[in-house]
This record gives sequence, C-alpha cells and structure tokens, in this order.
Amino acid sequence: MKRRMLLTLLVLVLPLAAQEAKKEEKPGPAPVRPKDWITSVVPVKRQDMSSFLQLVEPLGVKVDLSGAFQSLIVTGPPEAVKAAEALITKYDVPPPPPPPPQRTRNIELTTYLVATLPQAEQQEAVPDEIAGVVKQLKSVFAYKSYRVLDTLFVRSRVGQAVEVSSIGSPPGPAGLPTNITAHYTLRLNSLRLSQDEKGSTVRLDGMRFSARIPIGQGTSFQYIDSGFNTDLDVREGQKVVVGKTGIGSSSEALILVVTAKVVD
Repeated sequence: MKRRMLLTLLVLVLPLAAQEAKKEEKPGPAPVRPKDWITSVVPVKRQDMSSFLQLVEPLGVKVDLSGAFQSLIVTGPPEAVKAAEALITKYDVPPPPPPPPQRTRNIELTTYLVATLPQAEQQEAVPDEIAGVVKQLKSVFAYKSYRVLDTLFVRSRVGQAVEVSSIGSPPGPAGLPTNITAHYTLRLNSLRLSQDEKGSTVRLDGMRFSARIPIGQGTSFQYIDSGFNTDLDVREGQKVVVGKTGIGSSSEALILVVTAKVVD
C-alpha cells in the first residue's frame, strides 16, 4: 500500500517539475525602446556595408543591414544617430584608384675603349662623339696617341644585371699578326635610375671591366689580364671617363669612356 502511494506521489511531482521548467524557459518581456530614440535609413553606395559596423556602433546606436535596399538602419538617441549618419556619409566614398603601372625603363650604355700610346703615330680619326673627351685627356696625360679600339653597346632594363663581351684589335703599337685579338668584357650588377630637376642619372652598381690583351711582337707574345672595378653615376647625355688600366708597360693604358641614355 505504501509503495503505491509513493509511486502516485512521484507521478504527481514529475509533471509539476516539468511545468516549472517550462515556466522558467519562457522569454522575458522585450526591452522597451526609449521614447526619444529615432531610426534613420542611411544608403551606402560605394563601400561594403558591414565595414561600417565597427565604426558607428561605439556611438551607442543599433545598426541593421538591409541588403535589399543597400542601406544601414541606424537606431538610437538622436545625437548618436546624427553622428553615425555623418560618419557613414564621410567614409562612403569611392576607393582610391589603383596606382598606374610603372613604366619599364631601359638604359642604353655606350662604352668606348680608348687605347693610349706614349709615342705619336699615325692614328685613326677619333669619333666625333668623344672628340671632346680625348682633347681633355690630352691636356691631362702625356700620351701622344689615342685610338678607339672598340665600342661596347648595352641596352638593359633598370634593376637588371648586364654582361657584354667583345673580341677586337689589341691595344699597343702594331706588330702582332691580324688574327691575334684581345678579349674585352663589361659586367654590371645592376642599373639604377634617379631623376631630379637637372635630369636623369644612371647608377652603375658593381661595374667590372676586364681585358685579356696580347703583348709582344710577331709570334712571340703572351696574354695578360687587366681591368678594374668601380661604382659610377653617369648623368644622361654626358661622357664620363670611367677608369684607366695598364696594358703592359707603364707608358701604355686603356681608358673607358661611358655615356648613358634613358629610353622607354
């Protein structure tokens, strides 16, 4: 009998507990909107609407997105809503245009290999392009004869490494067979370009000139290696004496003259 009474009590208690749980799960009343709050619909035409949430919500407003109308629905105190409207209008502007693609600039280098001799001898005419430079060299050095052995022409993009080689006539007085040649190599780690109110300047970084030159008479000769390393700034259009290197005796030399031109 007691057992039946206990079961009956349990049956009565369980529904009551379930009813109490349901009562607790009922949502509370919706928050009451303050009477002085206003709502404004602000169109967004140029920016992503979601990008404005972190910008205006700290002002104390509630923001909803309306994708159908491409607008922000802003609710809050009048002052905060007006401030949000001002911020949205201020920053809803077209994004800045992408920077124009940089033009690929090319550099043209012309390098003249000029041989000098201590004695005067019948020499070929010096090109007009460097006649002025040779005239200046004559006023500085005691060499009597100047002869252009070769012209190295380079065209490369800014920032790229350069290497050009040439096989030409050797410096020094005549006396070697015509099939005996000299080897010239010009290397640059990179070409850089800068501009100012005076024009363009080409920076030659890591310039290395090397020459393998035959020295001797007739079939009795040997090759010697000569050259130099330097960094150099060349103003566009100017002829610049890069350096001087010996080619056997101290009374003979090989001089490099460089000019640069910027092309698109």
